[in-house]
Amino acid sequence: MGGGQEGAPGDDGARAGRAARPVGPAQGDAPAPSEGPAVGAPAAEALRRTPDQLLSTIGHDLRSPLNGVVGMVELLRGTRLDGEQRGYVDALQRSADALVGVVDDLLDLSSLHGSRMGLARGAFSPLRVAQDVIALLRPRAERKGLSLLLWSRAMPDRLLGDSVRLQQVLMKLLNHAIESTARGEVRLELSALPLPDGRWRLQGKVADTGAGLDAAQRDRLEGLFAGEPAGPAFREISSGLGLAVCARLLALMGGTLGVDSRPGEGTRLRFEAVLESDAPAGPAAGAPATLARLRVLVVDDDAVSRTLALGVLGRLGIAARVAHDGREAIVEVAERTFDVVVMDVRMPGLDGLEATRAIRALPPGAHQPWIVALTAALHVDDRRRCIESGMDDFIAKPFRAETLKDTLQRALQRLGQTPA
Repeated sequence: MGGGQEGAPGDDGARAGRAARPVGPAQGDAPAPSEGPAVGAPAAEALRRTPDQLLSTIGHDLRSPLNGVVGMVELLRGTRLDGEQRGYVDALQRSADALVGVVDDLLDLSSLHGSRMGLARGAFSPLRVAQDVIALLRPRAERKGLSLLLWSRAMPDRLLGDSVRLQQVLMKLLNHAIESTARGEVRLELSALPLPDGRWRLQGKVADTGAGLDAAQRDRLEGLFAGEPAGPAFREISSGLGLAVCARLLALMGGTLGVDSRPGEGTRLRFEAVLESDAPAGPAAGAPATLARLRVLVVDDDAVSRTLALGVLGRLGIAARVAHDGREAIVEVAERTFDVVVMDVRMPGLDGLEATRAIRALPPGAHQPWIVALTAALHVDDRRRCIESGMDDFIAKPFRAETLKDTLQRALQRLGQTPA
C-alpha cells in the first residue's frame, strides 16, 4: 500500500532511501553544448522561458519553502516559549510575512504586465474575510502599540466574487496603514449598497492616525493607482508596490482605489468593488463539532509541507494519513474511504491535477472525496485548471492554520453529510 500514518518530522528519515530521486538531465533533453560551461537541464529550461514564465516558476519555488517557514513559525508560536524565544519568533514572523508580501507583489505585477490577471468566482462572506484579515494582522498592530479596529454596517451574508483577491487587497491596505502609523489606531470600515441590477457595491475605508501625506505625495500616489510610472519618487511612497497591485485588482472587480490625506491628519484609503448576489446557505448542523471526525489524506512530496499540514490537522483533532506523490494518493483513495484529500498540485511524476483526474475516474462504487488543491500558483488560470481537473476547493501556499480549518469546515458543509 502506498501511504501510511506520519507523525513527527523525523518519520521522513526512514523513507529517505525510497523517496530519493536521481538528479540530472531529464530523458530526451539535448546534450549540453561542447563549448563553455555546461548548463544542466533545469537551468537550460529556465533560460528558454519568457520573463513572465520564469518569474512565475521562481515564485512557485519561493512559495514552497516559504510555506514551511510561515507554517512552522505559527506552530512554534503555539509551544512553550520564554520571553527571549518569543521575541526571536516574532522577528522571524515579521521577516517571513514581509518576504511573502514581496513575492506576492512581484508575481501580481508580472501577471498585470502580461494581462494574465483574472478573478475567480465563488460564494463567500465579505464580513468574514474582513474579520479574518483583522485577526491575522492584529498581533502586528499590537506589537507597535496600535489599535486595529473593524467597523461594519449591515451587509449580505454571502456574495459572489473572488474572496482570495479581496482578502489580498484588505491585507495590503491594512499593512500599509500599520506601517505608516507610529501611534494611535488603524481602522477598517466596511459596508455594502444594493445596485439596481441586483449586484452589490462593497465600499470600504482604511483610516490611520499616521503623519499623513502632502499634496505632492498624494498626487504621486493617485498617479500610481492610475498606472502611471512611479519615477524616482516611488521610494518616498511606503508600500507603493502593494498599493499599485490593490488598485489594479479593484479595477478588475469593477471598483476603484482613492486616497484622502493631509499632513498631521492621517490617511484614508477609499476602495470599492462590485460583487454579485448569492442566495444564503445555512451551515450544516453540528459542523464544528464533527470536524475532528473527518477522514483526511494529505498528498505532498515535500516533507516539511507534510509535517506542517499534519501538525495543523493534529491540533484540530484529525489523525490524517499521508501519500508522498500522486500515484500513492490514487492507491490510498481506491483502497480507503476519505472525506477530504489535501492535494499538492506540483509534484514530480504524477502531479496533483493528473492524480485528481485519475481519482475521479475510479470505478463506480469508489468513494469520491472532497479534493482541496494546495498550491503556490495564484493566477486565476491555475485555479481554473484545478477545478477543471475535478478539484473542489483551493488553498494557496503559504497557508495559515485558520485557512485550513475554514476550508475543512466548508468541505464538511458542502459534503452534506456527517462523516461516518
